[in-house]
Amino acid sequence: MDTAGNVSYQGTVPLIQKCDLYLTSDTAALHLAWAAGAPAVVLFREENLGRYRLATERIRCLAGNELKDRLDFSVEEVLSTCLERLGSSGWAS
Repeated sequence: MDTAGNVSYQGTVPLIQKCDLYLTSDTAALHLAWAAGAPAVVLFREENLGRYRLATERIRCLAGNELKDRLDFSVEEVLSTCLERLGSSGWAS
């Protein structure tokens, strides 16, 4: 669902609370997901993980090294982590 420009900052938390899983990078939206109690997978730069990782069982963190214009995660790694997280919440089989 693309909500860019259609949802206010204050409207983000209720929207996140409706998600089965929230996939995000290390941004303000991650902290909103944490506050909303939503299960999430977050993509961190390796050097930021130790400083900013949220202490919760609901959020699974992947840490990668920054390449030229992206982090070095494979699509398969992100997808398998998301499916694993959904499975632990009882949603996926």
